[in-house]
Amino acid sequence: MKVTLLTILLLTLVTLGFAFESTLMLKGGISQAETDIYQDKQINGMIGISYEIWLAKWISLGLHPYITKVGAGKEDEINFEANVVGADMLFRLRPNWKHVAPYITAGGGVSNFYPKTQSGVYIPGTDHTVGVLPTVGAGLTFFTKYGIDFDLGFQKNFLMSDELEGWDKGEFNDSYWMAFLGISHTFGKKKPAPVIVPVEIKPEAPKPVLTITPNTREVGYRAGETEFAITANNPWTVSENETWFSVKPTSGTGNGIIEVTYDENTRPQPRTGNIYVSGGGLNLTLKVVQEGMPTPPLSLRNVYFEFDKHELTDAAVTILDAIIANLAYYPEVQLEIQGHADEMGTLQYNQRLSERRANAVKDYLVNRGITASRLTTRGYGETRPATSNSTEEGRALNRRVEFMQK
Repeated sequence: MKVTLLTILLLTLVTLGFAFESTLMLKGGISQAETDIYQDKQINGMIGISYEIWLAKWISLGLHPYITKVGAGKEDEINFEANVVGADMLFRLRPNWKHVAPYITAGGGVSNFYPKTQSGVYIPGTDHTVGVLPTVGAGLTFFTKYGIDFDLGFQKNFLMSDELEGWDKGEFNDSYWMAFLGISHTFGKKKPAPVIVPVEIKPEAPKPVLTITPNTREVGYRAGETEFAITANNPWTVSENETWFSVKPTSGTGNGIIEVTYDENTRPQPRTGNIYVSGGGLNLTLKVVQEGMPTPPLSLRNVYFEFDKHELTDAAVTILDAIIANLAYYPEVQLEIQGHADEMGTLQYNQRLSERRANAVKDYLVNRGITASRLTTRGYGETRPATSNSTEEGRALNRRVEFMQK
């Protein structure tokens, strides 16, 4: 019984498949011949199957049989057509990536052409098997979590003969290419049964206990003390990284009390500090939440000016300094600074004077640290008197700057 080289290779691959990972693939696509007859080259379908053995995570050796058809040439001129049954032995190089990986292939094989025809007439003596060397290709493999993978590939086979089209010019330029989509599954190698080593069963150690009640304390803004009750059956340690409170003790065994001494919070914003307790492989985080100091009500007193002046008086500076200190408790408040004048002078002059007074107040606030973006100015001239302008006392009350919270 005659045993072909192809059968030997197939049996060898199947045998190796039990020791290594192997991939079985079905593929289909198109092909086209490259011959001395280059006009009207046909594009035909192809189907194939492949079986690969992964010698390492990045390299495989496989057998790739396929069936396709080639042909070219016009009907009324020299032309040819032939069925192709071939098989390639290919190495594949592919990086061990997770989702998608490029690859290249290289190797050789054999192709059998039958029956070969020209203009639909059989060419006697042209059914033969030729060597293919080299065979090269490239593509992408797309991996899925379901064990079914996809290949998008291209392969070109160079024939060791110049008679693919039945026309030997001695140039050895006959070849054909195949582009295909493949679907595959990789089988893992068998793993040895686990060796069970008997172990001595020891009594189970008691599970560690570490609980603290409560896990959060809310305290007032004034300085004081608070505590947490700890329940444990192992040694424990306590740590914290805050500067405004301290804890004691920093370690202990079994049940105990953690005492916390905290400073006064002089800011209006509340603050939170963490205490870390560890013991028996367990870790807990406690929190101390201290309220902010109550803020005084926002007080915005009027500022008054001398006749026909926009410079700040000593009394005005004193009022503005108090407003600046008060605004520190309200960092989000924005103000409109409204300038006014009495009715002495023209409308245009009083309008400009009221604007200068508003800008003088803004400049003072900005120079003392109030952010400029929190302040806007507007002059109203003599159009909004606070009281009658018929007396000097009334006019003095109208020469002013008022504040409106936005």
